[in-house]
Amino acid sequence: SKDLTGTYLDEFPSATSILRRFEWLLDYKRGYYAISDLNWLERHFIKYHVVGLPLGDKQGNINMILLGLVPFMAKDKP
Repeated sequence: SKDLTGTYLDEFPSATSILRRFEWLLDYKRGYYAISDLNWLERHFIKYHVVGLPLGDKQGNINMILLGLVPFMAKDKP
């Protein structure tokens, strides 16, 4: 596992898809859950679960996003 705390979005290989999810989270002020391919490590055969949760102040301003990611090997379909 790798701690990406403090990493800027433009330093991340799959910034476009991550940015879309963050924009959705900020627009709707709701968390999200997704399953995606691990393209950003060039490991397309591995998928990952990702959860993004908005964190904020008492006024409802989002000032942080808590992100959790768990990779897993996808089983081939018969």
